[in-house]
Amino acid sequence: MKARQDGLDSACTICRDFQEPNAVILRHASTSLNERGEWQGRDTNAPLSASGRHDAAEVGLEICRIYPEVEWTILTSPLLRAQQTALAFSKAGVKCQELLVCDELIEADVGRMTGRTWGEFARMAPSEFAAWKRGLTPSFREGENRDQLLERARDALAKARGFDRVIVVTHLMLMTAVREMLPLSRDTPISNLGGFMGWYASSDRPRETWCAVGDDHCDPRG
Repeated sequence: MKARQDGLDSACTICRDFQEPNAVILRHASTSLNERGEWQGRDTNAPLSASGRHDAAEVGLEICRIYPEVEWTILTSPLLRAQQTALAFSKAGVKCQELLVCDELIEADVGRMTGRTWGEFARMAPSEFAAWKRGLTPSFREGENRDQLLERARDALAKARGFDRVIVVTHLMLMTAVREMLPLSRDTPISNLGGFMGWYASSDRPRETWCAVGDDHCDPRG
């Protein structure tokens, strides 16, 4: 999990050049369906795969190593793959004041894309797929539309900003919507266990600052 600031890769995995972030927003670890390339959406409640459990524990250990004294509130989507990721962080030793399930963080209702592959998405919904490729939040036929996702993302961000130190565990499409609201490039990747970290505005920081954490690829299947 690499950290990037202003588009530059860093050898560190979580930004060490900043003071402790106020917010870390991460996508859940991988499931077997992620690994098979199938969209999950909110209607598929798969557990983490063995590699997903391992990777989540590793990221938890990394957070502990870099920010050993920080006590976090963890907000998680109600879906199993997100809750298991959040619990893996806690079990790895991340200091957790409270672990809260937040309904606003659930994955999108992807409608008829549930269980489909990326290629099928491109063939079945070319305009929505093209929007997503441009970094925009798509609408899903027979599912959640763009406006609904953006509204939910605004609510989720507002809730996260209510905590001084928060780790948020959520999903690809909700994070795609969140990314539109942050000072980040639309092509910022959102891989499993990748995401964004932010520092709120303060007396010595005139504006809220965000950078990306994650690999240099994006698996678009929730």
